[in-house]
Amino acid sequence: MSLLRDGAQLVVTPPGKTAAALSLLGVLLSAPVLLDYAKEFVAVDSCLDHGGSFDYSRMVCDMGAGHPRIPYVDRHPAAGAMVVAGVTSLAGAVVLLARARQPRRD
Repeated sequence: MSLLRDGAQLVVTPPGKTAAALSLLGVLLSAPVLLDYAKEFVAVDSCLDHGGSFDYSRMVCDMGAGHPRIPYVDRHPAAGAMVVAGVTSLAGAVVLLARARQPRRD
């Protein structure tokens, strides 16, 4: 698609492989955080299912003492930003792919 502006030709390219690759990169960068969260969630859930209390400071199941819950984002502040970036990248990739599949209006 090309547009004319002040006598010069301005070339506007549709979203292509580069934009999709950058979006995919953002999603992949947040994957380790999501995997770590899932691993920790399973450990805590298993501990609680067996009647224990999860000690977040030592990351172990304690069958004797009770421990307060410390949210994941409080223990890993950068993780929240990485997940937001990954979700934003994924949303951007979906929009770019949807726009790329639309018929061109010439």
